[in-house]
Amino acid sequence: MIPWRKLPKNLQRAILAMMLLSGEAAVASCCAPMVCDPPPPPSVTPQPTPAVSPIICDPAPPPSSTPTPTATPTATVTPVRPPVKTPMIFDPPPEPPPAPDSMRIERAKAAKGSSAPLPLAEIRSVSIYTDDSAPDSADGLVFEAGSPWPEARYRWSASGGSLEDDGGRATWQPPNRAGRYLLQVVADWDAAGLAVDALVLVVGEDGSVTVG
Repeated sequence: MIPWRKLPKNLQRAILAMMLLSGEAAVASCCAPMVCDPPPPPSVTPQPTPAVSPIICDPAPPPSSTPTPTATPTATVTPVRPPVKTPMIFDPPPEPPPAPDSMRIERAKAAKGSSAPLPLAEIRSVSIYTDDSAPDSADGLVFEAGSPWPEARYRWSASGGSLEDDGGRATWQPPNRAGRYLLQVVADWDAAGLAVDALVLVVGEDGSVTVG
């Protein structure tokens, strides 16, 4: 067999060309595409997202030398105002209430035998007097009520001791305990007026009574 190196150049080229062609045919026969009957459905191939082209200004704006600070959002608190009451409007407006009669007294009691209202009470007075004509005894001290206005009803009261009420006169028996006691009388003329008087009676350790 003739060595490769001793073959002529033209023969070497022809052999190489034949080997190259036979290799391409073998590769083509091995990698032949498959034919399907019926053909498969086309596959869905995701389309690439188009790139966003930058906006080109002509002419280009000058570069900013100072960076712009980013504004920080601030929460704004809106004050809540109370609701305003709207006055009611009447069309036509209501009539004003009648003015009260100053001469009339509501719920006034009528005097006996008359339907007229009670008159204003007068300023009257009453006084307590000691009845010197009554003899001093163990029965007690006798007091009498007097007033310039007649026909009064008298009511007696005492803060201590015993008391006998006899209208215009009262008998007071002092207590056994020494101290200060109040004797009071009320004169009542019904609607015409009212009066009060009082005495302070001091009882000593020996049982004596003085007006304090």
